[in-house]
Amino acid sequence: MIMTSLWSLAGHPSRYLKGYDLTKTFEGYGLKVLTTQGEDIDCLRAAISVVTHNGPAAVISKHVMAPGIPDIEGTPHGHDVISVKSAINPQLLLTNMYLGSTKEVGANRAIFADTVNLVLDKLSKEEAAKVTVNDSYLEGSTGLKVIYQRHPEVFVPGGFMERSNFSVTAGFGFDADKFGVFSTFSAFLEMMISEITMGRLNNCNVLCHFSHAGVDEMADNTCHFGINNFFADNGLSDMVAVVQCVLFECDLRFVFSARSKVPYILKEDGTRYFEGGYGFVPAKDETIVEGTAGYVISFGEMLYHSLDAVLQCHQEGLNVGLINKPTLNVVHEQMLQKIGSSPFVLVVESFNQKTGVWFTLCIGNNEAWLQIRHMVETAWAPQVQTNLWSLPACLRVCHAGSGLQRRVSVG
Repeated sequence: MIMTSLWSLAGHPSRYLKGYDLTKTFEGYGLKVLTTQGEDIDCLRAAISVVTHNGPAAVISKHVMAPGIPDIEGTPHGHDVISVKSAINPQLLLTNMYLGSTKEVGANRAIFADTVNLVLDKLSKEEAAKVTVNDSYLEGSTGLKVIYQRHPEVFVPGGFMERSNFSVTAGFGFDADKFGVFSTFSAFLEMMISEITMGRLNNCNVLCHFSHAGVDEMADNTCHFGINNFFADNGLSDMVAVVQCVLFECDLRFVFSARSKVPYILKEDGTRYFEGGYGFVPAKDETIVEGTAGYVISFGEMLYHSLDAVLQCHQEGLNVGLINKPTLNVVHEQMLQKIGSSPFVLVVESFNQKTGVWFTLCIGNNEAWLQIRHMVETAWAPQVQTNLWSLPACLRVCHAGSGLQRRVSVG
């Protein structure tokens, strides 16, 4: 039995694959095929009788996505967790506000593509010819749809062939004055390692955007959410500042964005941290909140959760600081000295506990982290641990340089 939902993330297959008929395809292979509507139980039961056919047979069950849910029925928005707005009576909702960030949220995966457009808008026709943007059949899910709409001349639609699509992008960026942009889900990064390595060895110019990084709001057993992003051994907060900074740099660059929309981080005066005069500086860590009792290091979609917990600690009289690490795989020496002189360090991340930020920095940069090992290993006062248990689930506490890790589960 084959169930077809009539939709993909790029739209309705009958519109972009005209002439393709799944029933005729299987009949061409010699199968006895019955096609039915999946939501009609009586018809579906009758079709299943094909199992009595003397020979190979198939039932094709057609249905719309999310039947019976008015907001999303017949759309691809039912391919993951249903939004609270669509699933529950809005009058029953409770607003969950996080200290230090806005009620308004934004999607970094969409901001990535908007920023690429901002850069492309400024290029002449000749300059734009030196840029290619390759999609992997995902379009809006990774944000690239708006590039296709505004700059179709640089956009190359591809199928579910990430390894091939990346190779095409890297091949384009083989010339020193040409640049490729590639995007897919973070979970698919793992199957592209050999192609990424070849691209790196050949000094190809590719800006890779892997969306659905981390697990904020929801997790789907890593179907397309990525927690092994450090397999790329690279990493780069404010999406606009990051993309504008690295788009035309040489070699491979990796930008990760979350699936969930996240709020905007606020300064103490109530203005947004990553706006105004903010400028992204590669390899530089950023102090969000100063502290004397110790520091929390975080990044990505865990940053606003960490800020909320840190500010709650401040309300309880514990002066904990918060550091944002936008470049994931590089040690910032000045910040290293700062946290090395503090009583404790807590890393909050949503990546794999065996290949995440803390583990990678401890193992890959062991000499640098040994500078703070003694202070961190002797800093865990009971009152500090108690006040930090308000952090969300999926957090990890590690002693720097020691390899000791403890999972924190919060109800």
